[in-house]
Amino acid sequence: MTSVSTTAKCGTAKRGHIYGPRSPGVSLASAGLKFTWNAEEDRSWSAGSDQVMMVVYFPESKSVAYRLYGAKRSAGEDVLPLTEVQLGARMEVYVSCVSADRKAIADSMYLGRLN
Repeated sequence: MTSVSTTAKCGTAKRGHIYGPRSPGVSLASAGLKFTWNAEEDRSWSAGSDQVMMVVYFPESKSVAYRLYGAKRSAGEDVLPLTEVQLGARMEVYVSCVSADRKAIADSMYLGRLN
């Protein structure tokens, strides 16, 4: 199983209009890519209803797979479904968050290359 994790500062400093996911990571799963992040349940600000955005770019086919409105930030994980062919391809992985009202978005965070 291949996995990538990062301790990007986006989760601790407001760089976009909202905070990005804190301590994000990604790993290959049987049904797609499993994204994880610190759910930050102890945060005093009310960002638990923000949703994760997952984007994967496949350079060889010049195609993308994405989910713009994934799990809530408070969930701490989500899976982006991918086909068997996509799971075996080289991919560049990104994550971000969007507010529940869609009025604010965090800067995207590059999680790395898989395969």
